[in-house]
Amino acid sequence: MSVHGIIHVEVKKLYPDANLPQFLSEEPSEDKLIMIYRSPRNLPSLAEGLIDGAAKRFNQEIERKTIKIDSDTDEAMYRFEIKFK
Repeated sequence: MSVHGIIHVEVKKLYPDANLPQFLSEEPSEDKLIMIYRSPRNLPSLAEGLIDGAAKRFNQEIERKTIKIDSDTDEAMYRFEIKFK
């Protein structure tokens, strides 16, 4: 949930012209996180790997569901539904 405020800030320091993906997130309950991924690069599998890697790093077992969202733009949009076990 700190991708934009921390990680992307550091990436922009190194690569000021980087075209970074957008992540919107919400927590509908204590055991669920929803993330919306939006990017012109269409790399949802990279985002899935980062989510899975973070869960593994913090010893958090999760269930992840990925749903493609139809978009009127050239950007790819996906919804990641993450349930913490």
